[in-house]
Amino acid sequence: MILEVESAVVALVSVRGPVDATALSPEELALVEGASSSTRRQELLAGRAAVRSALRAVGRPAPRAVLSGLDGRPQLLYDASIVPPAELPSVSIAHDGSWAAAAVSMRAVGVDLAGTSRQDRVMAVIARLVAQGRALAVPPTPGCPFDPALMTWTAWEALGKRTGEGVLPAMTSVISAPRREGGRWIARSTEARLTWFDHDDVLGCTAVTLSE
Repeated sequence: MILEVESAVVALVSVRGPVDATALSPEELALVEGASSSTRRQELLAGRAAVRSALRAVGRPAPRAVLSGLDGRPQLLYDASIVPPAELPSVSIAHDGSWAAAAVSMRAVGVDLAGTSRQDRVMAVIARLVAQGRALAVPPTPGCPFDPALMTWTAWEALGKRTGEGVLPAMTSVISAPRREGGRWIARSTEARLTWFDHDDVLGCTAVTLSE
């Protein structure tokens, strides 16, 4: 499934269905085989399939491999004659619920998914962090159909993945109240535009660097 979200394209692939591993490189296969559980192996397979699907949707060739960079962000490996380094898109991967997601953009991008079954646990964690003064929640918006706690959590994760700095710095980001625009709910931090989307049993969020 392909979604156009702001300045990014998001591909969703089920982690419960069969995933074709024939496109994977030896490095990726080694990463998958070294996973700690069958669930994690399926997430890795689905995530890499989602990356290739998103790249195909924007007319980009498939990479030789999708590995992890030093900061945890996905690293696309291409022959420089096919895609010069300066033309590499930004990619982010997430997994939760029944789905894996990959976001692709020519601006720095982060994506996150949160299964709706986690709503109560996430709400408790966010309430504690906010009460302790360690975090800022996304402001609630009347009429928004999404759970405020899941919106906050996915925003933090997406912002952290966008920079590669992780969720801790993102937890204190000032985020505007979400508003409806073009059929989606969006908000802004000081550096990125946030867009939420839902599908099946997950809520997702992308964070894309604002244009200058």
